[in-house]
Amino acid sequence: MAEHGLAWLLDSFFSQLQVLLQRFWFEPFWFALLLMLLLLLAGLVVLPGLLDSLRASKRFGIFRRIARDSLHDVIVPDGVGGNVYIAHLLLLPDRIAIFNEKPFAGKIFGDANVDQWTQTVRHGSYRFSNPLVELQYQIMAINNLTGQHCTNGYLVFSDDSEFPWGKPDNVYVRQELGEVFASETGPVQDSIQQAWSRLQQLGISSKLRRPRYGRYMLAALLILAAAGWLVWAWYGSAPALGQWLSVAMA
Repeated sequence: MAEHGLAWLLDSFFSQLQVLLQRFWFEPFWFALLLMLLLLLAGLVVLPGLLDSLRASKRFGIFRRIARDSLHDVIVPDGVGGNVYIAHLLLLPDRIAIFNEKPFAGKIFGDANVDQWTQTVRHGSYRFSNPLVELQYQIMAINNLTGQHCTNGYLVFSDDSEFPWGKPDNVYVRQELGEVFASETGPVQDSIQQAWSRLQQLGISSKLRRPRYGRYMLAALLILAAAGWLVWAWYGSAPALGQWLSVAMA
């Protein structure tokens, strides 16, 4: 009895599937819908990876252009049993440079000798710890690792920030970097190259980002499915495809 029920369910399923396939084969609307759906799914699958690549290009591009070599989003030991995070670590001809990003908009009030800086925006003002203090800890961590006092540090604020009372010498907004560091030309000094090689030997490297190979493979399969459906319909002279092409070329 159960076997007859299962057979009836299977027959019903395949009958409905046949009706659906006939719609895709004979009716232009359903044919186009299937094709667009497969391509849309492929686009949605691959879109997060493309957005990540665009964000990384926008964020890292200027630093890679001004440096001989660079590491990004690195974690390094601080020498006292902990770790410090460094956004951008750059190899320049005469030094190793740390660039910390501070994406703060509005007016920024701060100085090297005060404990708290202030950000003023439309809805109010906010205090944050002097970021130059954190920068000094990062400089000491890199100098300890390299065994040399060859590291300088810089703060990079967003382009929509301004400093009404002036900026410390090592504070920039992003759009200034290309002009300020464009003159960093010439070969890397031997001692600086040795210090950089020392960091690499210690395993300091950019934080790995998990590749989206699975997403790209799925997107490729969906595109292949769409292409296969189109080729099959073309060589099979699907009525839906013929009507669709007639409307498209009219």
